[in-house]
Amino acid sequence: DVLPPQVVLNQVVYGWYQDDPGAVIDVDFTNAGAGSMLSGAQYRVMGGPAAGLWRNITMDPANDFTDDWEIPWTLLAEGNNTVEIRTTDQAGNEEGTSDGTYVLKDTENPEVVVNQMSYGWWTSDPGRAVDVDFFNGGNGSLLDEAFYTVGDQEVLHMVFTDDTARFTEDWGLDFESLP
Repeated sequence: DVLPPQVVLNQVVYGWYQDDPGAVIDVDFTNAGAGSMLSGAQYRVMGGPAAGLWRNITMDPANDFTDDWEIPWTLLAEGNNTVEIRTTDQAGNEEGTSDGTYVLKDTENPEVVVNQMSYGWWTSDPGRAVDVDFFNGGNGSLLDEAFYTVGDQEVLHMVFTDDTARFTEDWGLDFESLP
């Protein structure tokens, strides 16, 4: 048997996750119906608290392994985690990936920075005068949108709807909606 087993990437990117998603990694292993049985499969996270250590997915001999599997949440760093994957067969053949899949972890809240607390009295629309900035909180997912309300009004007013790590432009209020 000189044929290596195969790593089948059914999905490449997983996330953004705010908490442990459980067994969502859909990467399979097969001997492709030829050669010796699989002897095991392993992964390692390239970053985070246990960077570079190979961990077992399965060590049970089989022709195929198609169960979804998980990476312990505590092994993932905030942000984009590269996961390398390898499998071996009973003849010692190995197949692996150097950039197999990515798990995206985001547990940090976005940050709002109020640069100016008070704006005085306006008698007409001042345009883009509000100096409040938005940040994604580090290595996490991009900001999707920001809204504001005025007083106890239930109406949400849009600030932006861009996918961005930061929004630092001054922005305007819906002047007509102010009491």
